[in-house]
Amino acid sequence: MTAPEDDTKAYMTLKRKLTDVSNESHKQTVVQRSSASFETNDMVSPHKKRLYVTVDPEGNQMQVEVAHNSLPENVSHDESNSYIVNADDINLDLSSYSYSVVVDGIVEDVDLNDCQYSEEPVKGVLKSELDESESGDEHDEVVTKEAAYGFPEPEDADPLFKSMYRMSRLVASELMDKIGTHPKMNGRVQTLEQKVLASLFLLGNKTSYIVASDKFQMSKGSLYLTLKNFCQVLTEMRSDYIKWPTDQIHLRKIAQEFEQETGMPGVVGAIDGIHFPIKQKSRLAHAYRNNQNFLSIHMQAVCDANLMFLDVHCGNPGSVDDETVYRSCDLRDKLLHDPLPGDLHLVGDAGYPLEPFMLTPYPGDPRRLTPAQREFNERHHNSVLAVKLSLQLLQGRFQRLKFLDMERESDIPVTIVACCVLHCFLLQEECEEDDQFMDITDIDPNPDINKSEKELRALCNHYQPEAASKRDVLANLINPVQC
Repeated sequence: MTAPEDDTKAYMTLKRKLTDVSNESHKQTVVQRSSASFETNDMVSPHKKRLYVTVDPEGNQMQVEVAHNSLPENVSHDESNSYIVNADDINLDLSSYSYSVVVDGIVEDVDLNDCQYSEEPVKGVLKSELDESESGDEHDEVVTKEAAYGFPEPEDADPLFKSMYRMSRLVASELMDKIGTHPKMNGRVQTLEQKVLASLFLLGNKTSYIVASDKFQMSKGSLYLTLKNFCQVLTEMRSDYIKWPTDQIHLRKIAQEFEQETGMPGVVGAIDGIHFPIKQKSRLAHAYRNNQNFLSIHMQAVCDANLMFLDVHCGNPGSVDDETVYRSCDLRDKLLHDPLPGDLHLVGDAGYPLEPFMLTPYPGDPRRLTPAQREFNERHHNSVLAVKLSLQLLQGRFQRLKFLDMERESDIPVTIVACCVLHCFLLQEECEEDDQFMDITDIDPNPDINKSEKELRALCNHYQPEAASKRDVLANLINPVQC
C-alpha cells in the first residue's frame, strides 16, 4: 500500500496502543525525556480530548495515553495548542502500531508495515516542521494538531465531518431534529448527538465496533443497541421518504423527468435487485447463497429519474432471483389491482417478466434487431441505469452495506431499509446526489442470474402478446421505422 496523495484528503489518526512500556519507572523517564501531543475537539463531547505520544531516548518505542481536560505537568505548550518536543527524539518505530486511515471518506484499518512512504517516512502520521523562529532553539520542533496528524484547518472541517458521517453538519442537525423526540432516541447516558453520530459512523464506514467504541467512548453493547434503535426509528419513517406515487400528477411528473433524461416515454420507475453480503450462517446457509456463491440478502428497489427510491422490498434470501421477488412483492399486487394508465410503465432488465406495466428490452443479438428496436433498447438501458446508479450511491455512501455482519438475521433488513430512508432524506435535503460517494467501478456488481438465463427469459418475454405489442408501438414512436 502506498502513501495516500495529498489530494485524496487522507487523514491519519492513531487508533490504539499496541505496545506497552511495562516498567513504570522507565515510563516516567520517557515522559520526562520527550513527548508530543495534539488536541482535537471531540465531535460528541463538550470536553477536549488529548492524545499523548511519548518516545523513549532511543526512539524505538512509543506509548500512547488519552486524557481529558488536563496536561501532564512535564508537557509544555503554547496558547495556540502547539506542543514543544525535541526534534532529535521524533524517530519513531511506526511499524509497531496500528492506525486508521480515512481516504475519500472510507475508514479502513491499515498496518504501517504495508505502507510505503516517500522520503519523509512519517508524512501524514507525525509530519512536523522545524520552526526555529517560534522555539528559539534549533533542537526544538513544533508539532501542531494539523501538521502532526493531517487534520484540516477549521475552514475545511465540514468536508472531514461529511466524509466521516456521510452528511454535512447542517443536515445532521436537521436529522436530529426529526428523530430527536422519538422515545428510542431518549436516554440519560448518551446524548442524542452521540447516538446519531455513532450510528452514522457505523453505517457509513466498514470500521470495527472496537474503533467506534474508542471514538465515541461507548461500550460495544451500547453501540449495538444505539445502532439498532436508530435503524428502527428510521424504518418507521420509511413512508415519509419512500413513497409510491398514487396520483396522476406525480406519475406524469416522474415520466416527464425520465423522458427529459433518457428520451424514453412513459417511465414511472426503474426497477432492479441487489444482493447485500451477510455473515456466514450455519443454519440454512444454502438458502442465502446466491449464484455468485456468496451469502446475501436480496433487496428490490424502484427509483425515479432523480435516484429517489419509490419502493423497496427487502428480506428475501440470496438464492431467490429478481423475477421471483418481483412476482411476490406488494408493488406488483398493487399494479395488478390498480393498473397504471396504458402509456405508463416500469422498466427493468431482461431478468424481469415482460408485462403491460413492466417493459423489458428486446432480446437477441443487437445486429439482428431493427433500428427502432436498437434505439428502444438504448433508451431503455439508460432509464434502467437510474436504479443501478441509485443502488451504487446507496452502497457507496453506507459502506456497512458491503458486508452486514449482524448476528441477528432480523436486524439485517431493518438496517438496509434504514439506509434507504437516509438515502432519500439526503437527496431531499442536499438537493442532489453526491458524487463523492458514487462507486461506478462496477455498475452491476452482483447480478442474481447470468447473462444466458436473462437472454432465455427475454426470449420467453417476447411472446407476451399485449406487452410485446405495447413495446413495438413505443419503439415505433421513438424511431418510426418498422420493428
